[in-house]
Amino acid sequence: EIYQRLEIMGERARAGLRQAFETTGRPGQVTGVGAMFQIHFHDGPMTDYRSAFTAPAEAAIAKRVHRGMLDRGYIFSPRCSGFLSSVMTDAEIDGLAQAFADTLRDIR
Repeated sequence: EIYQRLEIMGERARAGLRQAFETTGRPGQVTGVGAMFQIHFHDGPMTDYRSAFTAPAEAAIAKRVHRGMLDRGYIFSPRCSGFLSSVMTDAEIDGLAQAFADTLRDIR
């Protein structure tokens, strides 16, 4: 039952993060499964490791997003991946997406 809940939570988080890219007009996409997600700062197709690999310009954006999310109370890895916890609420997941959108707006 908990794994099913984590999958639902993960889908909610990934959808919210994708929406943040759409509303801010920033290029990017979100991948992941279950309670895991990875943010990619490009719109190109990802078919293998090399196409998902972070280019230097994307790494610079990821560094700024990492810091911006920490400032807002959310922990992303420096490469902008993250994991959800079973104790998180829908409000916290929605807050994650809002904090990400706010961070994308601030780093322009």
